[in-house]
Amino acid sequence: LVLLTTRTNNAMTCLINSTNTFPTNEDVELHIYPRGKNSSIKMVEGLIKKDDYYAMTVSKNGLYTFYVTDGKNESSCSFEVSNINKNSPSGTIKASTTKKTTSLTLTLTANSNVKLASKPYSWDGKNWSKTNTLKVTKNGTYIGYIKDSAGNVGTVQYKVNNIGTTIKATGIIS
Repeated sequence: LVLLTTRTNNAMTCLINSTNTFPTNEDVELHIYPRGKNSSIKMVEGLIKKDDYYAMTVSKNGLYTFYVTDGKNESSCSFEVSNINKNSPSGTIKASTTKKTTSLTLTLTANSNVKLASKPYSWDGKNWSKTNTLKVTKNGTYIGYIKDSAGNVGTVQYKVNNIGTTIKATGIIS
């Protein structure tokens, strides 16, 4: 989320808002509106003057401070961006058994520090679900995909090599 703080000086202030306040893995644009007679925002690198406001695109979380001036006096406005997340989530895959078997179930689990998307799990990277298990009947390397609330996707691999047939003796050979 984002936090707005303002300090005023001689009735000068500014209003700052963000184009996105939800978790995101993309840059966020800030809109800064100067308030007060003959007031404007002091230009800094990356700041663009629009019709009645200024805009700046930010790619990192942090506190962004802007200065309002009327040519004689100055006050500051700050805006904290805290919703940008560009880190891929991680997790683990565990098998229901490591003993020789004809089938098993893989369970994909995200690490506990990850805020997950509403449908965070996939076994093909395309079809997303709340279900984090997969029934396996063949040996091979399986990839699980985890999606966080910002839209980042991480992968986890697991090699299955214990699927095989077992033969049961049903009689005595002499």
